[in-house]
Amino acid sequence: MTHDSPQLAAQRLSQARAALSKNGAPLAEFFDALFGSADVDDIVMWDAAALAAIATAAAGVLEHHTQGQIDVKLLAAPGEGDMLVAVNDDRPFLFDTALRAAVYAVRAYETELGF
Repeated sequence: MTHDSPQLAAQRLSQARAALSKNGAPLAEFFDALFGSADVDDIVMWDAAALAAIATAAAGVLEHHTQGQIDVKLLAAPGEGDMLVAVNDDRPFLFDTALRAAVYAVRAYETELGF
């Protein structure tokens, strides 16, 4: 982390939130909850547009979440790669189990494809 990283992170968060605010307060509030306690290094690796896209994608998964279920989705990340979005009803022990199952499934799939 460089000495200007906290300022850069704050700037990117502010820009992304402003862009999302145009789509309504609920998405901007979700953005605040999603990134409010994120590590500076995790923020500065994305530009403001990517942060907004990540929040929008995660909100889409949340929108289709059924209470009592654990939803784990592998989505295309902005730019290169994928992102894992997981939603549960504040039950960390179930979240850990679902996350391990998702990681196992990805590894099995990659092994099958020869990665």
